[in-house]
Amino acid sequence: MLAAIQLFILNSRELALPDFLFREVESRAKSAGLGIEFGSASFDPSGRILLRNVRLSLSSFDEPILRAESIHLEIDPWSLWMRELKTRSVRISGADLLIPAMLSPSGTTVPLVSNLDPTFRPGSSARHVAIDHLTTQVGPIPLDLHGEFVLPLPSKTEQRPLDQLLKSIARNYVNACRTVSSILPRIPPLEDPYLHVRLIPHEAHSADLELAFSVRRANSPPIPGHSSPAIV
Repeated sequence: MLAAIQLFILNSRELALPDFLFREVESRAKSAGLGIEFGSASFDPSGRILLRNVRLSLSSFDEPILRAESIHLEIDPWSLWMRELKTRSVRISGADLLIPAMLSPSGTTVPLVSNLDPTFRPGSSARHVAIDHLTTQVGPIPLDLHGEFVLPLPSKTEQRPLDQLLKSIARNYVNACRTVSSILPRIPPLEDPYLHVRLIPHEAHSADLELAFSVRRANSPPIPGHSSPAIV
């Protein structure tokens, strides 16, 4: 039987996403307070799901908060025998996180971060989430990030780390939009900026941050009594 299953996996091409997996993806998103839509989906019996042209939205907003070219889910293929979806990793490609129009200072939907490409997986312990890599653009600043962070203590119904991560995003997204919207206009013009972030897990406050920032030149705000900004 195992040999037959392995032979099937090796010789199978992309399949249409089975109905129970489609319902599971929608259910997991809904339980986190998110709606999900995608243009197409395919399934590889070795344990990979590919969602294309994905849109995520909060239950409180009609507008999407994420648009992604694709989301790759790597799952435990043996969990499918129990009709479950046990996620090993999630990779998002070609994504923008968006500030909904009603939260944007301009009154239009604008990117919170753009060109987002992260890979998440369960970390070294039950409450840890690992980010193997994350690259994105925050305002004028390119950023790369990796490391692990610690999720809050789960309730009895919140045992999966990646599900907890989705719930945390849904719960905190609006406040993050307001914070970033207030900070971005205050960033001075920068020449060749770059920010590297390493997350070091911390049980009390999720993670410590190790930052390395470089910039060729920055124009600081005007100094009182001077007609032009200072060059840093």
